[in-house]
Amino acid sequence: MPRFLFTPIPFTGHVNPGLPIARELVARGHDVRWYSTSRFRRAIEAAGARFVPYRQAVPLDEERLEKLFPGRPAGGLRQLQYDVEKIFVDSQPGQLRDLESELAAEPADVVVGDSAAAVASILHERHGIPWAVYGISIIPFSSRDTAPFGLAMMPSQTPLGRMRNRILTGLVDHVIFGKANRRNRAVRRELGVSPLPGGIFDFARQADLYLQGSVASFEYPRADMPAKRGWGHSVIDHVLALGRDAEARAIALHHHDPDRDDDALDAIGDRAAAWAREHAAAMRTVVAREGETFEL
Repeated sequence: MPRFLFTPIPFTGHVNPGLPIARELVARGHDVRWYSTSRFRRAIEAAGARFVPYRQAVPLDEERLEKLFPGRPAGGLRQLQYDVEKIFVDSQPGQLRDLESELAAEPADVVVGDSAAAVASILHERHGIPWAVYGISIIPFSSRDTAPFGLAMMPSQTPLGRMRNRILTGLVDHVIFGKANRRNRAVRRELGVSPLPGGIFDFARQADLYLQGSVASFEYPRADMPAKRGWGHSVIDHVLALGRDAEARAIALHHHDPDRDDDALDAIGDRAAAWAREHAAAMRTVVAREGETFEL
């Protein structure tokens, strides 16, 4: 039975996207542990995972950051710079001590983190454990075809556009987040792992598996994007059960795998209708298609 150890940052927006993944792994018979703070214990255990508490690491709490970090600026760019350095980077040594103690007591086959939990990459390098990452926002990786994450600038693959992108990426890595990147290099050196090949936001590029909850058209096109290995979607039975529990009158299944043909989608529709007849007779199921309209 494969053993999974989840290590996301213990903030709501970082934990919640991973709970369905943990729930599905448990449903498939895998052993799942989740390293987090007591704030999320109930949600973790409700997903069927075993809770592993913070011990030596600072117990991060999004509602108590000013108390935990008295010098934290009150908003704006300075707060963001502070958070990246003090909350995300400086928390890594304590998290690593906790997790290595946990692994010494009970090994894991896979480590799973979110796209801000760099401690998973350190565990991977120090112990050779495969690691996976799930994204919690748009893809943050730097690219020659896009301006840095968060600047809201359109992509450009022209020579001038790529020059702009390269200059802005350097500005972000060496000036705006220069202090955080220097601190991250020092922390990684102290922990005996190699420096990141790029800025701090690129750490997850090295993951064995990166799960991004999106569709191709939602992301800017990038010629240097890592190769896609498959499309991931919600489990249909879970979606239907959610509709039943919400007492929805209809469920429209959309965001289909673009590699599926009409026959495959019809088969999905037949399966969904059969499930509804057995478990939610009053709920209508539809396989949505382009241009379709619904009267409410």
